[in-house]
Amino acid sequence: MLAKVSRKEVTRISVDRGRIRKVTGNAGEFVLEKDEEKGQVFIRPVATDSTKPINLFVSSERGTVAL
Repeated sequence: MLAKVSRKEVTRISVDRGRIRKVTGNAGEFVLEKDEEKGQVFIRPVATDSTKPINLFVSSERGTVAL
């Protein structure tokens, strides 16, 4: 699955009818913030001028999706 990520603002990631349990990816490429109450996460690139893709694996009780 492909998703767009904002360079300067946080990007919300959520799972329809589910809660995100775990996010893994290349350490140092993104900043991760969690909303434990809603089961959502917010990411943003560490370097705002980077054009390098960010690869993530988002896991919920329904399975794991690669972004």
